[in-house]
Amino acid sequence: MRAIQIQAFGDASNMQLVTVDEPTPGPGQVAIRVSHAGINFADVMTRKGLYHRAGPAPLIPGLEVAGVVIALGQGVVTPTVGTRVAARTGTAGYAEVALASAELTYAIPDTIDGATAATLSTIVPTALMLCDEVARLRPNDSVLVNAAAGGVGMVLAQIARLRGADPIIGTVGSAGKRDVAARYGYDAVFVTDDLALVREATNGRGIDVVFDSVGGALRQACTELLAPLGRIIAFGNASAEEERTQSPEAMRTQNSGYIGFSMGTLTGSNPAKVRRATRDGIQLVASGAVRVDVTETYPLADAATAHRRLEERVTTGKLVLSMEA
Repeated sequence: MRAIQIQAFGDASNMQLVTVDEPTPGPGQVAIRVSHAGINFADVMTRKGLYHRAGPAPLIPGLEVAGVVIALGQGVVTPTVGTRVAARTGTAGYAEVALASAELTYAIPDTIDGATAATLSTIVPTALMLCDEVARLRPNDSVLVNAAAGGVGMVLAQIARLRGADPIIGTVGSAGKRDVAARYGYDAVFVTDDLALVREATNGRGIDVVFDSVGGALRQACTELLAPLGRIIAFGNASAEEERTQSPEAMRTQNSGYIGFSMGTLTGSNPAKVRRATRDGIQLVASGAVRVDVTETYPLADAATAHRRLEERVTTGKLVLSMEA
């Protein structure tokens, strides 16, 4: 089968299209004939050797796929062979056949196309869990989402709206992304250089919940925007800058909080919780309550190009690889 392999950690040029043997599912696993694989910033971090769960190179990246089940491992009853599914693979999704835990593999309705299905086991449950389990959003909470035009950002605004948050504010890295982010229900979108305008958009009250996947200086600056009892939810470090947090004394005296979240770690420690969130997310997308925009689709062989564009922060929405292109 064809697959994308990271030959050595570093530049996108280290990703090569190779031919390898098809994997065989072990106990509790299914093998999936992949139609599409989601591209996530965690894949970029994996390629750079910065993702803590990746393992040594050479390796095949890819956290999530969509396709059809073609074989079952020992003990697996469902999903059955022939079922269209979305799955969180954790790794090795950039391939024509991928393995996934049956527990993290989900039947998808025919109304959801393959490209969209390839986004359903990561960004949608991530947004749901960030809002419900981590931030525990309440009606009228003010929300700020950094990287608002990205994959998780577009879903976060929609989930926050469903939970009654108000206002919902986004930040983006460039002016060209403001109109894109606005499509997903943000009340206001600012370029990060204009961060001072965020407090004005809350009539001076400040932000109850900041969802941040960028890290570094931007995350640090957001601490100044928090309302009393506000909290920053850190779920990534796309900037690759030094991680910065408030001291416990500062959090105590300013009545603020800092909470971290890793979908990858939680998937390993509490897969049942992740499974529930993913099932709920699939229903939201299938019903039309939440939409996911796949903005760019690349052939498998062009995975390096997709990584470069994602790394350069010129993309919006969700990127996927297609085995059929």
